[in-house]
Amino acid sequence: MAGYDSKLCVAEAFASLVQTMPLERVTVGMVAERIGKHRKTFYYHFSDRGEVITWLFRYDLAQGLKALFDDGLLVCEPAGEGAYPTLPFYVRNMQSDGRLYNAPFFDELSRTLERRRAYYRAVLSVRGPGSLEEYLYRLYRPQIKQDIMLLIERRLADEGPLERAVEQELLSGGSNVDFLAEFFTGAFIQRMVKRLLDEPCQRSLEEVRPYENIVHDSLALLIERSVNSRRQTGGWTKGGQPGSPPFAAE
Repeated sequence: MAGYDSKLCVAEAFASLVQTMPLERVTVGMVAERIGKHRKTFYYHFSDRGEVITWLFRYDLAQGLKALFDDGLLVCEPAGEGAYPTLPFYVRNMQSDGRLYNAPFFDELSRTLERRRAYYRAVLSVRGPGSLEEYLYRLYRPQIKQDIMLLIERRLADEGPLERAVEQELLSGGSNVDFLAEFFTGAFIQRMVKRLLDEPCQRSLEEVRPYENIVHDSLALLIERSVNSRRQTGGWTKGGQPGSPPFAAE
């Protein structure tokens, strides 16, 4: 991407050092020495090592996403502190039949990590506050939540105004959507991290294909089952008030 040459040079020097020694031992001085520049060059582009890690991930992923997807499908964040509005980090691919198909995005996210496998294995071995894993969770949880709201809206598009309003309130009210967003975000991130940290495993297309869009298809199924269950069990009480709770366990 144009305009990032100097910044990328610093970040790649950092990444190369991380592949040769423990992350905590890599210093700003080492990075500066690797690129033949003064320490000020590092601080011109980054405030600390944590920012290098998050920016390089965003840069790596944005390159892959821009090459694979139309601009209209790419998701970027608004400008703000700690944001990179010119680096897309997600894809929202809503198909004409209402299916949210994001399997290609998850494939590219996985490939992004694999392209610098040794580096990302080292970085993602660090857990807890300030880690890349935590950053991924904070980055993607709001997007998965927005996906859930979009799926609810599409599912109820053909309902009458009153029914749609009540169903939306039931499905999205309280902590229901937050719980689902937290659960599915944590699930796909942990799967990515586990695959990266473990030895490479072989996956045939036949094994993967039925589950390639499991996050969004599972969410759509939960929404569908919740709506149908309430209708079958009389989810409306006298007075027009909703009855059964959303996403009720069977």
